Amino acid sequence: MVTEKRASILCILLVLLDNTDENHKLTQMQIAAKVEDRFGLKIERKSISSAVDTINSCFDDGLIEIEKTGKGIYVKERLFDMTELTYLADSVFSDSSLSNPVSAGFIEKLSRLSNDPDGLLKARCNQSRDFARTLGYDSYTNYNTINQALKNNNQITFNYLHHYDENDKEVLTQDPKTNAPKIFNFSPYYLVMGKNGKHYVLGSRYYDDPGKWTAYKVDLIRNLKEKSKYKRKPKNTAIVNPTSFSLAKFLEENPKMFVGEKPVDCEVKILKEKGTLYLHDEFGFNMKIIKKNNEVFAKFQTTPSSLKLFGIDYCNFVEIISPIEVRQAIYEQAKFMARVYDIKKV
Repeated sequence: MVTEKRASILCILLVLLDNTDENHKLTQMQIAAKVEDRFGLKIERKSISSAVDTINSCFDDGLIEIEKTGKGIYVKERLFDMTELTYLADSVFSDSSLSNPVSAGFIEKLSRLSNDPDGLLKARCNQSRDFARTLGYDSYTNYNTINQALKNNNQITFNYLHHYDENDKEVLTQDPKTNAPKIFNFSPYYLVMGKNGKHYVLGSRYYDDPGKWTAYKVDLIRNLKEKSKYKRKPKNTAIVNPTSFSLAKFLEENPKMFVGEKPVDCEVKILKEKGTLYLHDEFGFNMKIIKKNNEVFAKFQTTPSSLKLFGIDYCNFVEIISPIEVRQAIYEQAKFMARVYDIKKV
Protein backbone atom coordinates (compact mmCIF):
# COMPACT_ATOMS: atom_id res chain seq x y z
CA MET A 1 0.00 0.00 0.00
CA VAL A 2 1.28 3.45 -0.93
CA THR A 3 1.09 5.85 2.01
CA GLU A 4 2.87 8.91 0.66
CA LYS A 5 0.51 11.31 -1.08
CA ARG A 6 3.50 12.73 -2.92
CA ALA A 7 3.52 9.45 -4.83
CA SER A 8 0.08 10.16 -6.25
CA ILE A 9 1.46 11.58 -9.50
CA LEU A 10 3.42 8.39 -10.15
CA CYS A 11 0.38 6.28 -9.27
CA ILE A 12 -1.78 8.24 -11.72
CA LEU A 13 0.84 7.82 -14.45
CA LEU A 14 1.03 4.04 -13.93
CA VAL A 15 -2.75 3.69 -14.03
CA LEU A 16 -2.94 5.68 -17.25
CA LEU A 17 -0.09 3.73 -18.89
CA ASP A 18 -1.66 0.39 -18.03
CA ASN A 19 -5.27 1.17 -18.86
CA THR A 20 -5.59 3.85 -21.53
CA ASP A 21 -5.01 4.66 -25.16
CA GLU A 22 -6.87 6.64 -27.82
CA ASN A 23 -9.73 4.13 -27.81
CA HIS A 24 -9.77 3.51 -24.05
CA LYS A 25 -10.13 6.66 -21.93
CA LEU A 26 -10.72 7.06 -18.19
CA THR A 27 -12.65 9.75 -16.38
CA GLN A 28 -11.15 11.43 -13.33
CA MET A 29 -13.49 9.42 -11.11
CA GLN A 30 -12.38 6.17 -12.74
CA ILE A 31 -8.71 7.12 -12.36
CA ALA A 32 -9.18 7.90 -8.66
CA ALA A 33 -10.94 4.56 -8.15
CA LYS A 34 -8.19 2.60 -9.90
CA VAL A 35 -5.45 4.36 -7.93
CA GLU A 36 -7.17 3.51 -4.66
CA ASP A 37 -7.86 -0.07 -5.74
CA ARG A 38 -4.30 -0.71 -6.94
CA PHE A 39 -2.22 1.35 -4.52
CA GLY A 40 -4.52 1.92 -1.56
CA LEU A 41 -4.11 5.66 -1.97
CA LYS A 42 -7.08 8.03 -1.89
CA ILE A 43 -6.70 11.06 -4.11
CA GLU A 44 -8.95 14.01 -4.77
CA ARG A 45 -10.53 14.02 -8.19
CA LYS A 46 -9.69 17.66 -8.78
CA SER A 47 -5.95 16.98 -8.26
CA ILE A 48 -5.80 14.63 -11.24
CA SER A 49 -5.85 17.37 -13.87
CA SER A 50 -2.89 19.20 -12.30
CA ALA A 51 -1.06 15.87 -11.96
CA VAL A 52 -1.47 15.28 -15.70
CA ASP A 53 -0.05 18.74 -16.42
CA THR A 54 2.94 17.95 -14.20
CA ILE A 55 3.55 14.66 -16.00
CA ASN A 56 3.43 16.32 -19.42
CA SER A 57 5.87 19.01 -18.28
CA CYS A 58 8.29 16.31 -17.10
CA PHE A 59 8.16 14.59 -20.49
CA ASP A 60 8.47 17.64 -22.72
CA ASP A 61 10.60 15.53 -25.11
CA GLY A 62 7.39 13.79 -26.22
CA LEU A 63 8.36 10.40 -24.81
CA ILE A 64 5.06 10.33 -22.92
CA GLU A 65 2.13 12.63 -23.60
CA ILE A 66 -1.21 12.52 -21.81
CA GLU A 67 -4.27 14.02 -23.46
CA LYS A 68 -7.25 15.48 -21.61
CA THR A 69 -10.54 15.42 -23.49
CA GLY A 70 -14.18 15.91 -22.68
CA LYS A 71 -14.70 12.14 -22.76
CA GLY A 72 -11.75 11.28 -20.54
CA ILE A 73 -7.99 11.15 -20.14
CA TYR A 74 -5.62 8.84 -21.99
CA VAL A 75 -1.98 8.29 -22.96
CA LYS A 76 -1.64 9.85 -26.41
CA GLU A 77 2.09 9.19 -26.92
CA ARG A 78 4.32 6.52 -25.42
CA LEU A 79 7.68 4.90 -26.17
CA PHE A 80 6.09 2.26 -28.46
CA ASP A 81 2.59 2.16 -29.85
CA MET A 82 0.69 -1.11 -30.25
CA THR A 83 1.58 -1.48 -33.93
CA GLU A 84 5.29 -1.18 -33.13
CA LEU A 85 5.06 -3.54 -30.15
CA THR A 86 3.10 -6.12 -32.13
CA TYR A 87 5.72 -5.97 -34.89
CA LEU A 88 8.53 -6.49 -32.35
CA ALA A 89 6.61 -9.32 -30.67
CA ASP A 90 6.04 -11.08 -33.99
CA SER A 91 9.74 -10.75 -34.81
CA VAL A 92 10.64 -12.43 -31.54
CA PHE A 93 7.91 -15.04 -31.98
CA SER A 94 9.15 -16.02 -35.46
CA ASP A 95 12.82 -16.35 -34.45
CA SER A 96 13.26 -20.13 -34.35
CA SER A 97 16.65 -19.86 -32.64
CA LEU A 98 15.02 -18.70 -29.40
CA SER A 99 13.67 -21.28 -27.01
CA ASN A 100 10.00 -21.07 -26.04
CA PRO A 101 10.65 -19.74 -22.50
CA VAL A 102 13.03 -17.01 -23.75
CA SER A 103 10.66 -16.02 -26.57
CA ALA A 104 7.70 -15.85 -24.19
CA GLY A 105 9.78 -13.86 -21.69
CA PHE A 106 10.72 -11.28 -24.31
CA ILE A 107 7.13 -10.83 -25.42
CA GLU A 108 5.92 -10.56 -21.83
CA LYS A 109 8.39 -7.71 -21.25
CA LEU A 110 7.21 -5.99 -24.41
CA SER A 111 3.62 -6.28 -23.22
CA ARG A 112 4.51 -4.22 -20.14
CA LEU A 113 5.22 -1.26 -22.41
CA SER A 114 1.58 -1.06 -23.46
CA ASN A 115 -1.86 -1.43 -21.97
CA ASP A 116 -2.49 -4.19 -24.60
CA PRO A 117 -6.26 -3.48 -24.60
CA ASP A 118 -7.17 -6.30 -26.97
CA GLY A 119 -4.85 -8.86 -25.40
CA LEU A 120 -2.80 -9.30 -28.60
CA LEU A 121 0.57 -9.43 -26.87
CA LYS A 122 -0.73 -11.68 -24.10
CA ALA A 123 -2.07 -14.11 -26.71
CA ARG A 124 1.26 -14.03 -28.58
CA CYS A 125 3.07 -14.75 -25.32
CA ASN A 126 0.89 -17.80 -24.66
CA GLN A 127 1.35 -19.02 -28.24
CA SER A 128 5.11 -18.68 -27.93
CA ARG A 129 5.20 -21.08 -24.98
CA ASP A 130 3.64 -23.85 -27.09
CA PHE A 131 5.16 -23.02 -30.49
CA ALA A 132 6.89 -25.96 -32.22
CA ARG A 133 10.26 -24.51 -33.17
CA THR A 134 12.48 -25.93 -35.90
CA LEU A 135 15.64 -25.33 -33.86
CA GLY A 136 15.91 -26.59 -30.33
CA TYR A 137 19.06 -24.65 -29.52
CA ASP A 138 18.80 -21.31 -27.82
CA SER A 139 21.04 -18.66 -29.41
CA TYR A 140 20.10 -16.11 -26.74
CA THR A 141 22.83 -17.48 -24.43
CA ASN A 142 25.35 -17.20 -27.27
CA TYR A 143 24.29 -13.61 -27.88
CA ASN A 144 24.86 -12.77 -24.26
CA THR A 145 28.35 -14.32 -24.23
CA ILE A 146 29.39 -12.67 -27.51
CA ASN A 147 28.15 -9.27 -26.36
CA GLN A 148 30.14 -9.66 -23.17
CA ALA A 149 33.26 -10.52 -25.18
CA LEU A 150 32.71 -7.48 -27.40
CA LYS A 151 32.37 -5.31 -24.32
CA ASN A 152 35.55 -6.73 -22.77
CA ASN A 153 37.50 -6.75 -26.05
CA ASN A 154 38.14 -10.50 -25.67
CA GLN A 155 38.38 -13.43 -28.04
CA ILE A 156 35.86 -16.30 -27.98
CA THR A 157 36.25 -20.03 -28.49
CA PHE A 158 33.60 -22.50 -29.67
CA ASN A 159 32.66 -25.60 -31.66
CA TYR A 160 30.44 -25.34 -34.72
CA LEU A 161 27.54 -27.51 -35.87
CA HIS A 162 28.24 -29.24 -39.20
CA HIS A 163 25.10 -31.33 -39.73
CA TYR A 164 22.59 -33.71 -38.16
CA ASP A 165 23.01 -37.45 -38.75
CA GLU A 166 20.26 -39.93 -39.63
CA ASN A 167 19.30 -40.11 -35.94
CA ASP A 168 19.00 -36.31 -35.67
CA LYS A 169 22.15 -36.24 -33.57
CA GLU A 170 24.37 -33.20 -33.88
CA VAL A 171 27.69 -33.67 -35.68
CA LEU A 172 30.22 -30.92 -35.02
CA THR A 173 32.81 -29.67 -37.51
CA GLN A 174 35.84 -31.93 -37.19
CA ASP A 175 39.52 -31.06 -37.05
CA PRO A 176 41.18 -33.19 -39.78
CA LYS A 177 44.42 -33.33 -37.80
CA THR A 178 42.89 -34.74 -34.62
CA ASN A 179 39.55 -36.22 -35.80
CA ALA A 180 37.99 -34.39 -32.85
CA PRO A 181 35.56 -31.46 -32.84
CA LYS A 182 37.39 -28.44 -34.16
CA ILE A 183 37.98 -25.59 -31.72
CA PHE A 184 37.46 -22.16 -33.28
CA ASN A 185 39.40 -19.29 -31.69
CA PHE A 186 37.77 -16.12 -32.93
CA SER A 187 38.06 -12.34 -32.61
CA PRO A 188 34.45 -11.01 -32.76
CA TYR A 189 33.73 -7.52 -34.08
CA TYR A 190 29.98 -7.33 -34.78
CA LEU A 191 26.69 -9.11 -34.10
CA VAL A 192 24.42 -8.64 -37.13
CA MET A 193 21.32 -9.98 -38.86
CA GLY A 194 21.75 -10.87 -42.51
CA LYS A 195 19.08 -10.29 -45.14
CA ASN A 196 18.25 -13.98 -44.85
CA GLY A 197 16.98 -13.37 -41.31
CA LYS A 198 19.85 -15.29 -39.71
CA HIS A 199 22.00 -13.89 -36.90
CA TYR A 200 25.77 -13.81 -37.41
CA VAL A 201 28.89 -12.92 -35.50
CA LEU A 202 31.42 -11.21 -37.78
CA GLY A 203 35.12 -11.30 -37.03
CA SER A 204 38.54 -12.70 -37.79
CA ARG A 205 40.03 -16.20 -37.43
CA TYR A 206 43.46 -14.65 -37.08
CA TYR A 207 45.10 -17.68 -35.49
CA ASP A 208 44.94 -19.97 -38.54
CA ASP A 209 44.05 -17.63 -41.41
CA PRO A 210 45.64 -14.20 -40.85
CA GLY A 211 43.43 -11.37 -41.98
CA LYS A 212 40.44 -13.52 -42.94
CA TRP A 213 37.14 -11.75 -42.37
CA THR A 214 34.44 -14.35 -41.79
CA ALA A 215 31.08 -15.01 -40.15
CA TYR A 216 29.35 -17.75 -38.17
CA LYS A 217 25.66 -18.30 -37.54
CA VAL A 218 24.98 -17.65 -33.88
CA ASP A 219 22.43 -20.47 -33.54
CA LEU A 220 24.95 -23.05 -34.87
CA ILE A 221 27.66 -22.18 -32.34
CA ARG A 222 28.18 -24.74 -29.59
CA ASN A 223 30.16 -24.76 -26.33
CA LEU A 224 30.83 -21.04 -26.57
CA LYS A 225 33.25 -19.48 -24.07
CA GLU A 226 34.79 -16.05 -23.63
CA LYS A 227 38.60 -16.17 -23.53
CA SER A 228 39.17 -13.62 -20.81
CA LYS A 229 42.97 -13.97 -21.02
CA TYR A 230 43.13 -13.36 -24.76
CA LYS A 231 42.30 -9.98 -26.25
CA ARG A 232 40.77 -9.97 -29.72
CA LYS A 233 42.96 -8.97 -32.64
CA PRO A 234 42.62 -5.39 -33.93
CA LYS A 235 40.06 -4.88 -36.66
CA ASN A 236 42.70 -3.57 -39.06
CA THR A 237 44.23 -7.07 -39.23
CA ALA A 238 41.25 -8.14 -41.37
CA ILE A 239 42.28 -7.35 -44.93
CA VAL A 240 38.73 -6.62 -46.08
CA ASN A 241 38.07 -4.30 -43.13
CA PRO A 242 39.95 -1.04 -43.83
CA THR A 243 39.37 2.10 -41.82
CA SER A 244 36.71 3.12 -44.34
CA PHE A 245 34.72 -0.05 -43.60
CA SER A 246 30.94 0.49 -43.54
CA LEU A 247 28.89 -2.24 -41.88
CA ALA A 248 25.72 -1.16 -43.75
CA LYS A 249 27.53 -1.31 -47.12
CA PHE A 250 29.09 -4.64 -46.18
CA LEU A 251 25.70 -6.21 -45.40
CA GLU A 252 24.24 -4.84 -48.63
CA GLU A 253 27.07 -6.37 -50.68
CA ASN A 254 26.90 -9.70 -48.83
CA PRO A 255 23.21 -10.71 -48.62
CA LYS A 256 24.17 -14.40 -48.34
CA MET A 257 27.01 -13.59 -45.93
CA PHE A 258 29.81 -15.10 -48.03
CA VAL A 259 32.12 -12.81 -46.15
CA GLY A 260 35.37 -14.47 -47.20
CA GLU A 261 34.87 -13.07 -50.73
CA LYS A 262 35.41 -9.57 -52.03
CA PRO A 263 32.54 -7.82 -53.87
CA VAL A 264 32.92 -7.61 -57.66
CA ASP A 265 31.28 -5.57 -60.41
CA CYS A 266 28.17 -7.35 -61.68
CA GLU A 267 25.78 -6.89 -64.59
CA VAL A 268 22.39 -8.56 -64.72
CA LYS A 269 19.84 -8.56 -67.54
CA ILE A 270 16.25 -8.26 -66.32
CA LEU A 271 14.01 -10.68 -68.21
CA LYS A 272 10.72 -9.86 -66.46
CA GLU A 273 9.50 -6.82 -64.53
CA LYS A 274 9.51 -8.65 -61.21
CA GLY A 275 13.22 -9.26 -61.67
CA THR A 276 13.86 -5.65 -60.64
CA LEU A 277 11.90 -6.15 -57.42
CA TYR A 278 13.83 -9.31 -56.60
CA LEU A 279 17.14 -7.54 -57.28
CA HIS A 280 16.28 -4.67 -54.94
CA ASP A 281 15.02 -7.08 -52.30
CA GLU A 282 18.27 -9.06 -52.38
CA PHE A 283 20.93 -6.42 -53.04
CA GLY A 284 19.34 -3.12 -52.04
CA PHE A 285 18.96 0.06 -54.11
CA ASN A 286 22.62 0.95 -54.56
CA MET A 287 22.62 -0.06 -58.23
CA LYS A 288 22.26 1.47 -61.68
CA ILE A 289 19.30 0.50 -63.86
CA ILE A 290 20.19 0.96 -67.53
CA LYS A 291 18.02 0.61 -70.66
CA LYS A 292 19.75 -0.52 -73.87
CA ASN A 293 17.95 -1.42 -77.10
CA ASN A 294 14.62 -2.00 -75.31
CA GLU A 295 16.34 -4.23 -72.75
CA VAL A 296 16.90 -3.48 -69.06
CA PHE A 297 20.15 -4.15 -67.17
CA ALA A 298 21.27 -3.63 -63.59
CA LYS A 299 24.83 -2.91 -62.49
CA PHE A 300 25.95 -3.25 -58.87
CA GLN A 301 28.48 -4.96 -56.60
CA THR A 302 28.16 -8.18 -54.63
CA THR A 303 30.12 -11.36 -53.94
CA PRO A 304 30.34 -14.02 -56.68
CA SER A 305 28.69 -16.71 -54.54
CA SER A 306 25.76 -14.41 -53.67
CA LEU A 307 25.27 -13.58 -57.35
CA LYS A 308 25.44 -17.24 -58.37
CA LEU A 309 22.74 -18.29 -55.90
CA PHE A 310 20.57 -15.36 -56.91
CA GLY A 311 20.94 -16.25 -60.59
CA ILE A 312 19.87 -19.85 -59.91
CA ASP A 313 16.97 -18.90 -57.62
CA TYR A 314 15.55 -16.33 -60.05
CA CYS A 315 16.61 -17.81 -63.40
CA ASN A 316 13.14 -17.09 -64.85
CA PHE A 317 13.46 -13.39 -64.09
CA VAL A 318 17.13 -12.44 -64.61
CA GLU A 319 20.16 -13.46 -66.64
CA ILE A 320 23.66 -13.03 -65.24
CA ILE A 321 25.82 -11.22 -67.79
CA SER A 322 29.01 -10.69 -65.79
CA PRO A 323 31.30 -11.71 -64.22
CA ILE A 324 31.71 -14.39 -66.87
CA GLU A 325 33.03 -16.78 -64.19
CA VAL A 326 29.68 -16.63 -62.38
CA ARG A 327 27.80 -17.12 -65.62
CA GLN A 328 29.93 -20.19 -66.37
CA ALA A 329 29.40 -21.55 -62.86
CA ILE A 330 25.61 -21.26 -63.27
CA TYR A 331 25.86 -23.03 -66.64
CA GLU A 332 27.76 -25.93 -65.06
CA GLN A 333 25.26 -26.07 -62.21
CA ALA A 334 22.37 -26.16 -64.69
CA LYS A 335 23.97 -29.08 -66.56
CA PHE A 336 24.41 -30.96 -63.28
CA MET A 337 20.80 -30.34 -62.27
CA ALA A 338 19.59 -31.48 -65.70
CA ARG A 339 21.34 -34.82 -65.17
CA VAL A 340 20.05 -35.23 -61.63
CA TYR A 341 16.47 -34.31 -62.48
CA ASP A 342 16.25 -36.11 -65.83
CA ILE A 343 12.60 -37.25 -65.91
CA LYS A 344 13.58 -40.20 -68.07
CA LYS A 345 15.39 -41.72 -65.11
CA VAL A 346 12.22 -41.84 -63.00
